[in-house]
Amino acid sequence: MTAAIFIGLVSISLTTAAYHQIGSSSTRELSLTSEAPTDAPYVKMFQIASKSVDPSPWLVYPASNKTIWIVTIQLGTHLFSQIVNFTLVSHDVGLSSVVANLTNTIPTDMVYDHIENRLWIVENDSLAYYNQSAPGGITVAKTFPNGAPEYLAIDSQDNLWITLLTTDQIVEYNPHTGGSYNYSSPNSNVGLQGVAISPVDGTVWFAEAYAGKIGRIIPCNSSSCPVTENSPPPGIVLQGIIQVAVDKNGIVWFTVHDGNEFGSFDPSTGDWKIFPIGYCPDNYVLNCEFGLPNAIAVDSTGQVWFSEHYSGRVARYDPSGGTLTEYKMPTTSATCKKDCAPYSWWMWPGENNLVWFVAFGLGEIGYVNSTIPVPLTVSSVEGVTVSHGASVNIPVSGGFVGEAPSVGASIMSQDTSSNPAMISWSMGSSQTSSGSGTLKSTLTISPSWGSTLGPRNIAVTIYNQNLTVSRFVRVDVVPSSLAYTTIGFAGGLSTFALALITMAKYSGKKRGNGSVPDSAKPSSD
Repeated sequence: MTAAIFIGLVSISLTTAAYHQIGSSSTRELSLTSEAPTDAPYVKMFQIASKSVDPSPWLVYPASNKTIWIVTIQLGTHLFSQIVNFTLVSHDVGLSSVVANLTNTIPTDMVYDHIENRLWIVENDSLAYYNQSAPGGITVAKTFPNGAPEYLAIDSQDNLWITLLTTDQIVEYNPHTGGSYNYSSPNSNVGLQGVAISPVDGTVWFAEAYAGKIGRIIPCNSSSCPVTENSPPPGIVLQGIIQVAVDKNGIVWFTVHDGNEFGSFDPSTGDWKIFPIGYCPDNYVLNCEFGLPNAIAVDSTGQVWFSEHYSGRVARYDPSGGTLTEYKMPTTSATCKKDCAPYSWWMWPGENNLVWFVAFGLGEIGYVNSTIPVPLTVSSVEGVTVSHGASVNIPVSGGFVGEAPSVGASIMSQDTSSNPAMISWSMGSSQTSSGSGTLKSTLTISPSWGSTLGPRNIAVTIYNQNLTVSRFVRVDVVPSSLAYTTIGFAGGLSTFALALITMAKYSGKKRGNGSVPDSAKPSSD
């Protein structure tokens, strides 16, 4: 069962909720609980759940540079949630106050509007907001009978947009008038998930998890506004696309939860790009290799951020430079005495270049400070072409400060889902020079005879205990008689000569250390 389906089932199965407000006696000061080593202080974390049985952070939304809203949840026979107000006092001290309890429900999204200063949530079959003067602290604004609301977005006019999983509808709700419009997706049973507003023209974009498509609405103050779908080209499979975000150029970014990938769609050109997340060694953290990207957003500088649910990382992709940086969460806390999975379901960029996230498995929230320089760089060729049954050697170069990093690679999920994998890889031994802080290695890519033809992106990764930095090499698989190299370099690698393709017979049984058997993949998150 995918995470998208899991969240939908939670909201479908619950139809009622009770609210109980908690007074100010629940306020407590929180000290910094865990952080990366002092030579790489990118991540700061704060304990919210003091015991393993306490509700743990699930959603987070930074309303200002000091005020962070949190939804905590407790799974089990009786579902239980809380709304928590967290105030950042200093970089390593915060105040946490539980303001409302929500029984028999798990909210699936929240946003904050800066006009009415309201915190909005969707849970069960309703849209509600936190209202400290209301009984129980919650006011229900609108209900959607059997609708299963999933995700929220807020536009420049303060209208709220909500996706309904079970009715295949997107709702536009005006919080000032209480009026709403319902828009139906062009097809049924598409699995509506994330929704986002374009800052360019106000168009509304949404994810169709079951259909593997991205939808668009052009608002027109009518229920008859145009609703369209955009399908990826043949060869691109979006297995469980779950969240979307739109940058200042109108490009739609998305996470592919089941596929371990993220990507973009440019409506002006029709161009689709899909990228794997960075390499994650088996001993990195529990289920690290199955990252399950989830929440995605674009910050004020145009950087694309997303959470990796299973791998315990928060990722930043620079569209202009083509570099993916993934920040690892520390995995020792009061609720987890040894390495365990943080389960970082949610993240959201805030002010002062701080990107906030939850670590559900650790009972903590935290932030990534994106202003701190990253001491790792990686370079490789822009692209290569390799034929069926052959292999190609790709040069890898890296720079580092301090401890020498390791190297790896990540392949598209559609190339590793079969057994044997359509494409396997191996990394040669690394040559490091600590004095100059440089690293060189060779990545060997081997497509099987049955691999799908056409291009795909492969992540070339350098990593240490705190960070993973990747660039992408475009690998084009062609019939055996058409093999050639593509001239070009990525990451400023001007000193490398392009490696010659070595034509080696491929048995069809060889597996690189980047391939994963189906039996090792989790059936749910």
